[in-house]
Amino acid sequence: MEQGKITRKQILKKLNEAQVFVEKAQKGIRFGDIGVGIYVSEDYVTMESVFHYHVWKNIVGDGESRPVTMLKQFVDIALLHLDEIKDKNTQGELFYSFGKLIGIPTLTNTEKLNIVLVMEFIYTNNSTIYAIGYSEFDMTNLHTAYKCWMARADAFMIAGESEHDITQNENYNNIIFRMRANSLAYDIDKDSELLLTEKIKEAETKALEEIKSFIESKGGKLLDNVVLHKDNTNEAQALNELQH
Repeated sequence: MEQGKITRKQILKKLNEAQVFVEKAQKGIRFGDIGVGIYVSEDYVTMESVFHYHVWKNIVGDGESRPVTMLKQFVDIALLHLDEIKDKNTQGELFYSFGKLIGIPTLTNTEKLNIVLVMEFIYTNNSTIYAIGYSEFDMTNLHTAYKCWMARADAFMIAGESEHDITQNENYNNIIFRMRANSLAYDIDKDSELLLTEKIKEAETKALEEIKSFIESKGGKLLDNVVLHKDNTNEAQALNELQH
């Protein structure tokens, strides 16, 4: 029996009952080489892979959301270079290539920065989206991602409480130290746990100093720059509180 067409009343009912309704995109692009599409509509920006969607609202409490702003800019950049990012797969089918986009030599510094940031955002968002299950691999993958998240959140807490600027190497060393402290499997009495944490911090700090000494012994130098100025660490603290 042929299924009848859906009526206007049924459509309205579905819309009224929908948890999320995203209108048709006004513009967008899909990159076949990474399997990700980004689409901009009036009120939302969506990122999709084969099996899932991320949806960001256009307006949040303090104005337009940063993901929406960045992804809109990214789509605009990609659409300006459509002819340069065309490619074909082994079947001769046309697709747009993210790899070609990031390799365009005429991009401005602002465009390059946006593309790099969106690339990192895409991979960060999609890296563990399916990392859940009861198999050894699924559980280990998820546990690892969770410990990384904890280490990052703790590092931002350290930055938020800092009385000085945080450099790139110091920030990553804080993350490495917290990753080690949070993920280490051990059996020790409660009174010694705090001492163990301090010992881990000392060991990781010493390791960084040894790496620096090795680089300098080879005629090089450890490059570093401030990534979180003291005046901006309140945002790091706010991010840590939001994540918890």
